[in-house]
Amino acid sequence: METQNKKHTKLSRKTIVLMATASGIAVVNIYYIQPLLNSAAEYFNISESQASLLATLTQTGYALGLFLILPIADLTERKKLILTMIFLSVLSLLGMYFSPNFILACIACLAIGITSVIPQLLLPLCAKLSDEQVRGKNIGHIMSGLLTGIVLSRVVSGAMFAPVAGKISDRRSAKFTVGINIAIILVSYLCFIIFGFKVWGLIAGVILLDMGVNSCNVANQTRIQSLSESERNRITSIYMVTMFAGGAVGSYLGSALYNRFDWYGFCSIGIITQLIAMIVHIISNKKR
Repeated sequence: METQNKKHTKLSRKTIVLMATASGIAVVNIYYIQPLLNSAAEYFNISESQASLLATLTQTGYALGLFLILPIADLTERKKLILTMIFLSVLSLLGMYFSPNFILACIACLAIGITSVIPQLLLPLCAKLSDEQVRGKNIGHIMSGLLTGIVLSRVVSGAMFAPVAGKISDRRSAKFTVGINIAIILVSYLCFIIFGFKVWGLIAGVILLDMGVNSCNVANQTRIQSLSESERNRITSIYMVTMFAGGAVGSYLGSALYNRFDWYGFCSIGIITQLIAMIVHIISNKKR
């Protein structure tokens, strides 16, 4: 009987592709508004600075969704919750499309952000249904779909290397993958600071940065999904909110240092944070 249940819940290739596709389609909802801000300003007859509030509210809604919706998945049936969020996401997008004024558009953008946490609901579900030997690989495929949705108009190195990072995490360890990619991110910032004044230097740095950051994310997702069977979504919520908070602090520091010290200031904060991350990573490995 147990064998039959395992076979029944085992993820097929088609299911993984479907989950990855759903992740990519859902997550891109929080970025659709960004290239449309000028058009929104003209349509609602407002300034561009006011229109930027639409993007801010979408991102804020996403953070709220991570904090409020994800923990619920540990207390209810995940499939029903995911389908409910998809339905509400469709309603939110329709609400944005038919918004007659700026205030209703703001409310719709907040709702779009909240309901776009579908990928973060799919990741714990994928981890639950995956055999331990291929859990990192499967998570990598879901992350690949998610990242492809985000970076369609950017470099796709992160999306390409996500499954590779998952496989390495399965074969070696997630900690090993994190350590290697911290080093890659550090090299990317060194590339920026030395060669960033040339086009090829910027391209090389962006590819290395995108690959390192997203591979680290895949490895860390593999680690946290193995911590607890019953609390996966709550753990994912804490991880994602912390990651967004760290990203917000990093964006602020990067902008502040760029305004004060130009390009070298911006690159320096990246180098410093990665050196700190490497030191913490090495110390934590020695303790265990």
